[in-house]
Amino acid sequence: MQSRRRLLGVSFVAALFVLAAARIAGIGIGYNTTASMPIGWYLLLPSQNLATGDAVIACIPEPAARIARARAYIGPGSCPGGAGEVVKLLGAVSGARVSVTRQGVCIDGRLLAASRPAARDPHRRPLPRWNGGLTTHLGPREYWLTGADRLSWDSRYWGPVRGEAIRARALRVGAPLPSLQWRQRCSLGRHNGSSAGTASGNIK
Repeated sequence: MQSRRRLLGVSFVAALFVLAAARIAGIGIGYNTTASMPIGWYLLLPSQNLATGDAVIACIPEPAARIARARAYIGPGSCPGGAGEVVKLLGAVSGARVSVTRQGVCIDGRLLAASRPAARDPHRRPLPRWNGGLTTHLGPREYWLTGADRLSWDSRYWGPVRGEAIRARALRVGAPLPSLQWRQRCSLGRHNGSSAGTASGNIK
C-alpha cells in the first residue's frame, strides 16, 4: 500500500512539473471532465500530421451540438451551437471507408470495438444515426471521431468532421492514451434494420 501511495505521489508531482513546463513553453493545457475519454489534464499541441488513434480537441457539427446542449451531453463553450469542445480519438482519417452498421462502426473492413450505435439515450430520447449504413469515403481533411467509452457522443451519430473543426492534438498528462480496439472483420455497405436499442448510462 505504501509503495502504491509513493508511486501516486511521484506521478502527481511529475504531472505538476509537466503542466508547469507546458505553461512556460506556451503550450496549451486543458482538463477533460467527461467520461468518454479519460478524465484529467491534457497538453494541447498543433493539429498537424494527424493519424488514426491520435486524440484531438474538436468542435462537433452544429446540429449535433444543439442536441448535445439541449440534452446536457456536453457543456457550453465557443464551438458552433454554443457547445464546448470535445476530446475524442481519431477512429479514421482521410481516405478511409466508413459505414455505421447495426454491429458497430466498420472502418476499412474492421469493426471498431464498443461502437454499436444506440437508438435511444438513457432517457429514451431518440438518437440520430449517421448515413443509414451507407459506406462513405472520407475526403481530404475529414476525420472520424470516436470516444473511449461505448456511450460516447461521437461520429457514429453525426458523421465525420472537417479539418477546421480540429482545434488541437491532445496528449494526456501522466498516463498513456487509450488505444483503439478492433474486433472481427466487417462488411462495408448498406445494412437494413434498426440500431441496437437504448443506451444505459450517460451519453458524453
